[in-house]
Amino acid sequence: MELTQDTAIAGLIVPLIVSVVKQRKWSTSVSVLLCLLVAGAVSVGAEKIGLTDQVDPIGTWVMAIVAYHGLMKPTGISANIEEATYLD
Repeated sequence: MELTQDTAIAGLIVPLIVSVVKQRKWSTSVSVLLCLLVAGAVSVGAEKIGLTDQVDPIGTWVMAIVAYHGLMKPTGISANIEEATYLD
């Protein structure tokens, strides 16, 4: 697996998308599955619309996990987005 710049950028976008969709009451398993699906969709979408041809879905997923635990969670960005988009 080669981590390209495109894969890294896609991986940084994935936690933001997941935070918008995810609800607090969802289990961790559902969140992980959602992250995997969004990573795949972002990777395939970037290739289909011609942004790049080098986005690796698994690399994007791994980068998304790193971005979430290294940046989004400690700074509270993810929690703030989830709170703003929470549906009662």
